Amino acid sequence: MDRNRDIAKIKQVIRKGLKEFAPEVHVERRKTTGHLEIFVISDAFEKIRDWDREELVLDVLEANLKGDPVYRTIVSVFPLTRAEYVEDYGLVSAPKNEI
Repeated sequence: MDRNRDIAKIKQVIRKGLKEFAPEVHVERRKTTGHLEIFVISDAFEKIRDWDREELVLDVLEANLKGDPVYRTIVSVFPLTRAEYVEDYGLVSAPKNEI
């Protein structure tokens, strides 16, 4: 599995599938397991409940990547507004260990 290509594929799928949200997408790979955590940041999530946000992202990922080996490595998705991202993670840009 090509790590950079996998991450680029995930970003492309989310950006295309949620284009009306104009999302910023960050993907982190856990060093010990290789599992992926995905942060989808868009202020368009503001009026959407947390569970509904997750379902939107998960539906896009499943519809486009279900048969792909990278799909099995995704363990978490975090659909957040910019303010939530900054508040929860204290970051205003991509996580330092993003690949």
